[in-house]
Amino acid sequence: MNEASRQKIFFILIASLVVILPIANLPAVRSALFIAPAIVWIYGMVVERRWNIRRTPMDLPLLLFFAAIVVSIFTSMKPELSIDELRKEFLTYTLVFYMVAHMITDDEKIVNMVKALVLASIAMALYGITEFYYMGGSIFGLNYRAGSLHQGFEAYAQYIIMVLPFAAAGLVYAARQGLKGALIWAVAAVALNLFALYLTHTRGAWIALWVEMFLLSFLLIKGVRVRLIIAILLVILPIAAFKLLPESVVWHGSKGLDIPEQNVITNTGSARLKVWQGAFKGVVDEPFKGAGYGRTNFRRRFPGPEFLGFDQAHNSFVNVTVQLGVQGLFALLFIIGALFHACWTVYRRGEDRFRTHFASAVIIMTAGFFTANMFAEFYIDDTALMFWIFAALVVSVYKRPVGES
Repeated sequence: MNEASRQKIFFILIASLVVILPIANLPAVRSALFIAPAIVWIYGMVVERRWNIRRTPMDLPLLLFFAAIVVSIFTSMKPELSIDELRKEFLTYTLVFYMVAHMITDDEKIVNMVKALVLASIAMALYGITEFYYMGGSIFGLNYRAGSLHQGFEAYAQYIIMVLPFAAAGLVYAARQGLKGALIWAVAAVALNLFALYLTHTRGAWIALWVEMFLLSFLLIKGVRVRLIIAILLVILPIAAFKLLPESVVWHGSKGLDIPEQNVITNTGSARLKVWQGAFKGVVDEPFKGAGYGRTNFRRRFPGPEFLGFDQAHNSFVNVTVQLGVQGLFALLFIIGALFHACWTVYRRGEDRFRTHFASAVIIMTAGFFTANMFAEFYIDDTALMFWIFAALVVSVYKRPVGES
């Protein structure tokens, strides 16, 4: 098997993984689509003695995060859980990142990967919207929330937040290049995913959408009029949401954040705020002592009733700090900063219009993803895998000249 054949097979497998990642209840298929590309990658290095690993701008941040995890095992509330999570979470994401960054080495494959993602999102949105109305959902109520084929409405909202930047960047790119067919598909993807996102009634994701719209106007929109329209929308939409939407949709319970102690659980925003405050006090007392890598170690460190029985803090940054200590938080911020730097480098070079739009989309996706994860914890499982696949794709073009494979 020659190098070109291996890369083609690898791409098909990873593209298939991207398509099925948001579909719940397919663990066997997901595992197969993770293991098979790893075999293809390792085969080329071991059997054919082609050492296909090179330095990336993410090496040091990932190494520091790994070190923070290892240190946390010695202070873990449940060391065996931390070791298991290290294997299932961090090592999995890292392996996927390096595989994709080194095996998908031409722009055409990246274009096709984005197409696969966007087209799959259209199917997910159509199913989610249809199911929403079939189940008696209301756009002005919380009796049912769109989850499509995903594991739940919050996870689906995170997925949409990750897809929308690529659909929007594709829309702008297709309009500038005069690609009418692609433009129609991009418009459909943006419209359907926006509506599906609303039907999830997930407010953290709505805030992330606001951030993404702001960055879109800064990175990809050149016309003053269009930027002005987006700026007006960014002001009007939050006001309209508070004025026009029912309180049950806006507040998910009792109005406001200053909720009496006995009623705090009836307001999800107030409950999160209470848990964050308690976690902050605990971290201040022992800033460098982590409870151990693992999403449920939060409850083990903070078992008191004031933490409302939460397994985790519904905030990725708080969770990482509790699990790994302040050093883990710094390592995570280093990862995000290094990825932003790589994307910005590709964007500023401006050597290729597609690369500029793609790097912009990854910047926007990263900002939206971690904004949404300030109100939830979905830097795990399929959403984290999706994040690292597209982070790897932008790193693969970081230092590679246009036209070089």
